[in-house]
Amino acid sequence: MYDHDLAKTRSRSITIIAIMSVLSLSALPLNIVYFFGQEHVIKGMMAGALK
Repeated sequence: MYDHDLAKTRSRSITIIAIMSVLSLSALPLNIVYFFGQEHVIKGMMAGALK
């Protein structure tokens, strides 16, 4: 009786997991660039704040 609803729920949860995985992986390069360029970003913000 409820098998159809259970299949929808499982499919939806797999879709959400896939979306979250893709979003996490797409943010990874930006985080790596920020990690290595953090010093330059902070210097730029400080220079802009002192103008």
